[in-house]
Amino acid sequence: MRDVFEKALQANPDDLAGWCAYADYLVEQDDPRGEFMQTQIALEDESLSKDERDVLKKKERALLKKHRTEWLGELAPLVLEDATPSRPANVAAGFTRGWLTELSFKRLSVNEARALARTPEAKMLSRLFIEDTADEVSGEGPGGDDETVYEPGPDVPADIDEYDSPSLYALTWVPHLAGIRVFRLGNGNGEMAHELIKRMPRLEELHLYAHRVFAEIIFAYPIPQLRVLHYDHASYYPLEVLATNPTLGNLTSISCHPHAQRPGDSDAYIRLDQLRAICRSPHLRKLSHLQLLLTDFGDAGIEEIITSGMLKQIRELNLSYGCVTDAGAALLAECPDLKNLTQLDLSQNALGDAGIKALQSTGVSVNTTAQHGEHPKRMGERGWLEYLSYGDME
Repeated sequence: MRDVFEKALQANPDDLAGWCAYADYLVEQDDPRGEFMQTQIALEDESLSKDERDVLKKKERALLKKHRTEWLGELAPLVLEDATPSRPANVAAGFTRGWLTELSFKRLSVNEARALARTPEAKMLSRLFIEDTADEVSGEGPGGDDETVYEPGPDVPADIDEYDSPSLYALTWVPHLAGIRVFRLGNGNGEMAHELIKRMPRLEELHLYAHRVFAEIIFAYPIPQLRVLHYDHASYYPLEVLATNPTLGNLTSISCHPHAQRPGDSDAYIRLDQLRAICRSPHLRKLSHLQLLLTDFGDAGIEEIITSGMLKQIRELNLSYGCVTDAGAALLAECPDLKNLTQLDLSQNALGDAGIKALQSTGVSVNTTAQHGEHPKRMGERGWLEYLSYGDME
């Protein structure tokens, strides 16, 4: 009967009635998880008084303290290891409706990924955060403060080194990825990100901060529930692939902050053609928040945003670290659709006093601080735009 309940809830994790029924069943079986589930479900009621909530919170803490080792499974030693204010535990865990639903790794190691793969208690996992990956080598080695050793196995190729993020290879073997709704991948090598995301068809939020991500593969995946996309630190932004993906009709927020421009690269990493693809996509009808930083499309980009009708649906627009001039500001100020914005950010652009005053006179909340005055048409003898270096330097 437990398997029936759990498979049904994995298939429909938003079924509150199903969760309540399963909690009742476990209570009848004298399983303390049932009481824990009932307590956490009760805490979801926002109409509770402070006193009622305090009583439930106390009960929640007591139950978790008593049974967390069991409910964390093989992850318990990692989560419950002794920590200090200066050295927090490497793995943090969170419970929702009585089950382990959130895991956060400061530096994911191969052994931690393997422990997760062997932990059926994580079958309801819905939020996974990886701040960084450990530098590791296979086999027997000296190890060190920043380097650990893991046993060879079929889940990690033998021909990779510590800079290839071997723990992400091991993570692809975790059987609990299908229920992930929020995924964040931080620093390190992201070459395996597409293999992980392929196993997460229910993603609602995707936050990518790793390097060497195969974005053109990820942007083509069917992810119909995706609402938030945050993609930083890259030098390649195939937004045209994203714009032609017919499954992304629920996407409401796109945020991109590229890597600092590298020597020898003549163009910004987000250009007019990528902006045009987003603005003219027939699929991104729910897009309401757009952030594109470190761009060089300037006033032409402003004209594209206006003529495409994007301002009819966008509520927050952030084009900071760009090269919009007073001409672009005038176009915006004259556009009647500008009133639809609740926030406009044109900080770190090439605006003068006239452009700033024109925007401020519209009544729209606008940020125009720290103008740099640079523009491709007036690069001068340097031949490069300094503002494009205001990105990730890793």
